[in-house]
Amino acid sequence: MHPNIRRIAAFALLVSLVSTACSSRTSDDSTAETTAPSTAPTTTAGTELDVVATTAAPETESDPAQALPSTTPPPTAADVLSGSALAIDGQRTEWSGVIDDTINFSMWLAQRDGFLRGELTYDTSGQPIALLGRSFLSGNGYFLHEFGDDGRVSGTLILGDVVDGNISNAWWGDRDLDLRFAGVADEPYFFDPLVRPGIYTYSFAPFGDSDDGCCGPSGKVQISAVTSNSLLLNIQNVTSGPGFNLASVEPTELPLVNNVARYEATDAEIGLDCAFDVTVFDGFAFIDYVDERFDCLFGNAAGVEGIYVLTGSVVEPADSPFANATLTSTTFGSVALGDTWRSLTDRFDVAPYDPASNVFGTDCYYVNIRNDSLSPFFMLLGDGEDAVVSRIEPALPTQRADSGIGVGDTEADVDAVYGDAVLKDPHVYLGDGAKYLRVAPEAGADATILFETNETGEIVSLRNGYLDPIRWVEGCA
Repeated sequence: MHPNIRRIAAFALLVSLVSTACSSRTSDDSTAETTAPSTAPTTTAGTELDVVATTAAPETESDPAQALPSTTPPPTAADVLSGSALAIDGQRTEWSGVIDDTINFSMWLAQRDGFLRGELTYDTSGQPIALLGRSFLSGNGYFLHEFGDDGRVSGTLILGDVVDGNISNAWWGDRDLDLRFAGVADEPYFFDPLVRPGIYTYSFAPFGDSDDGCCGPSGKVQISAVTSNSLLLNIQNVTSGPGFNLASVEPTELPLVNNVARYEATDAEIGLDCAFDVTVFDGFAFIDYVDERFDCLFGNAAGVEGIYVLTGSVVEPADSPFANATLTSTTFGSVALGDTWRSLTDRFDVAPYDPASNVFGTDCYYVNIRNDSLSPFFMLLGDGEDAVVSRIEPALPTQRADSGIGVGDTEADVDAVYGDAVLKDPHVYLGDGAKYLRVAPEAGADATILFETNETGEIVSLRNGYLDPIRWVEGCA
């Protein structure tokens, strides 16, 4: 398995993810676009989305002039009337509408690089509701998501062509929607391509009659360590129940060009061909697959494509309690094998244990420190709050054993450091040459370190653990 794609074993991380915020790709490769904040933003016309508890933004300023395309003329009101545009770069288009000939509302939209944001206000309430959306991948129409106060998507607008300033083929759930162009606002409007560290999420209500009565799809993107040319990305998305399939990308450093970061992973032998762009604006982010490269080895129908809203802060790497941690046979930083779930929650921000949401059973599950990209994954064995840490798996390829051995080193390097103490088993899933390299525990010890290699002998992951669970090849199985 590619080291940056969390293997099936990590599905047990759902314990800490279901309550946060997934876009899913259906079996015929059509896209189910998704988005919503876990705390819905409240906005006023012409302002940026309000966000909560964000860390300080990078010391960069966007140039509003860059909002206008440099190679083609910006769309105008005439373009909207002719049907070639829905919104205008650097300007707000204003619309008036009615649902089922009874519910009146107004709306404004702005566009940048094909992405849309705006607000919708019902006459009955007078309270603006945030909108985010974009054109369809085919280019024939638009969709916009409306966000409710509970942080879930409360409505979706599907808009067709604009004909003489009127939106045709408009659809809003099972209701008829009539929408007409009302003009262009006098003041300019820009939304900034500012890459802000934080937690970006979406969540949906259950689709149809949920078998478990629990949750719809949800997504969580963590962006941290933002510099002028890179960022650290971590994704944990979950489909709706009862399957709760996971699309997970371990913390990965990505190159950043302007406000776009691209993730790519390929391995022909295991069918991995994954590429997507993360486009970040001030307060929200869009993820789109590149060239239909969505063979990411995620869980069934799980994916990363969608729209995410900034809803919280992150622990920056320099402030993480695991910033300089190394893996010993029994510890990682201040956490040791044998620590209980209760002791973790006393020291760190760990998701509450909820047996009802743990679809993997109550005797084995994973947790990590929320919003900390350097947090390892802790396997806990036992009953609820008394379960004990029985295996620790570092999250980043830069996190190494106390011997200095880590991801990118080789089987030969392990042999050179540990000598005859290395016990070697063939890898269960990878091809010939791939191995599990266990360091024989010292006399009387009940824990050790294991290095996992690929077919070329390169280390792709490491972990410590008690002697039985460290050898389980699929996490809790």
